[in-house]
Parts: sequence; C-alpha cells; structure tokens
Amino acid sequence: CQRTLRAPSPVYALLMSGTSLFVGLRNGTMMRWDLTTWTHQDTFEGHTTGVYSLAMCGAELASGSGDDTIKLWDVQSRVCQRTLEGHTNDVNGLATNDDVLISCSDDRTIKVWCRQTWACLRTLTDHGGSVYQLALHDGKLFSASWDKTIKIWDTTTWACVRTLNYDDMVVSV
Repeated sequence: CQRTLRAPSPVYALLMSGTSLFVGLRNGTMMRWDLTTWTHQDTFEGHTTGVYSLAMCGAELASGSGDDTIKLWDVQSRVCQRTLEGHTNDVNGLATNDDVLISCSDDRTIKVWCRQTWACLRTLTDHGGSVYQLALHDGKLFSASWDKTIKIWDTTTWACVRTLNYDDMVVSV
C-alpha cells in the first residue's frame, strides 16, 4: 500500500479522471482528491443517500445514488447542473459515450439518456433482477444483473442480442 486516503463515510464508488480521483460516499457526498499531491480538493453535496456510481460526461461529473436520481455536476464550481429522474430505486451503475449516458438500477431497468437534451430515450427492461454494472465496448452495452445474467445490447437498436447465463456455459468433463 503506497497511500491511504480517508473519507468521512464508507466509500461506494471510484472514478479517475485526469489527475483527479472522485469518490462517492455512503453519506450522499462526493469528494475529489488531486493524485499529484494526494490532497483533498473538493466536496460535492446534493444527494440524500449513498452515491453508488460515477462517470464523466464531457466536463460534467455524473453521479448515481440511492435517492433514485442521477445528478450532473459542474466540476469546477461543484454546482449540480441538473437532476435526472426516472428510476424508481437505487441507481447502481453509469456508462457514457459521446451521445448518451446510460444508467442501471435496482428497479431492474436500464435507462438511456440523450446527452444533448437529457431526455430519457429508452428504458430497457429485459433483466429479471437488479442491474448493478454497465460497460460499453465496440458498439455494445454489457449489463450485469442480480438475475445471474450478463446481457449484451446493440447500441444502435438497443435490442438485446445475447444473454450470457452461467448455467448455459457449464461444461461437463
């Protein structure tokens, strides 16, 4: 261990961007540390419960929380620019590209938000349990769920093109 950074509440989320480390905390705040000096720079306040997910949307920091919202923050001023509402339970994961912000939730849905208007473009409902993590790769969205599956979505049509299920992959020797 080279360094220990201490927070005032349990740490739920991490995001590195440039020379900054952003941290989402159980108490609903976020902190930013400068990784060149290892010093605490800022605290962002606005969520009412834990911050479970973080992502950069251009110059804005997106945070997903147990208060069922996503907040977008001006990183310099630490001011919340907008709040996205639509999930009905904890927002567990965020992923982003140039066009969209994607969120997943304990409400078993994935929402696709337009980064120009911040309108919800789609709600994907194929999972049978809470959705915890998202990853974008090569025109595909991967989603991981409590239902023990990983679903792969085509990001041009938003159709589920494949479901990976552990039981289907078990090979007898």
